Amino acid sequence: MSVRSGYILRALNLVLAVMQIAVTIVAFEIGPSFNQATAFSAGEPPIIPAGYAFAIWTVIYAGSLIYGVFQITRNRAQDLLLQRIRPFTASAFLATVCWLIAARFNLTGLTVICMLWLLGSLLPVFMSFMTPKSRLSAVQQFAMVIPLSIYTGWVTVAVFADLSAFLYRHGILDILLTPAGWAVAFLIVAGLIAAWLTFRSASTPFALTICWALIAILVANLTREKHPTVVICCAAMTATQLLALALSKRSQAAEAPAGF
Repeated sequence: MSVRSGYILRALNLVLAVMQIAVTIVAFEIGPSFNQATAFSAGEPPIIPAGYAFAIWTVIYAGSLIYGVFQITRNRAQDLLLQRIRPFTASAFLATVCWLIAARFNLTGLTVICMLWLLGSLLPVFMSFMTPKSRLSAVQQFAMVIPLSIYTGWVTVAVFADLSAFLYRHGILDILLTPAGWAVAFLIVAGLIAAWLTFRSASTPFALTICWALIAILVANLTREKHPTVVICCAAMTATQLLALALSKRSQAAEAPAGF
């Protein structure tokens, strides 16, 4: 990659990180609020989390901005890990901007496409943190690994929520199973994928973000519409994430060289 194209990509990451915040402010100042547009009312599919869960976007935006500033600094220009992930993070931020616009105009089909695009961009980034060739510094953990791991964790569950909302609004969730049955199926798939990623990565921020989403879905099904099977599934998948994290940490500790 040339010096010029490398600088453009670094700048693009920062610009798109800022655009996520700017588009949220502009789009939802002229219409429904962000919470109104992204939260769901009673009668929506049971996999939609309680409204408070969407506050995590504040953390995601802040983390994206920190990462954007971190990766644009001159002394990070030749960082091999950043060179590898910058195209994917720029793609992820752009996907979020497109998702925000689609959500603003209630284009649920387009939100699903954007969310799949977002997940497809973030997974290669997250997986690049799993087996680093050298130990990452505290600064790298704070400015890169933690924010992008939280982002990936939220989107891993959110993609199924968006898909479920789209199918529900088109009457497809009443085919074969009930909406609650589909919610359980989606939660099991999302939970098992997340547990595998947690075990492989031993990422505490990722695992806790998954738990945040699952507990918010559990709360929604206790307070919005009561679906005991969804509540039990959320509790089981939350326990699965914590078990996967504990086993992964234990495995890492066993593989670590003994001290003197």
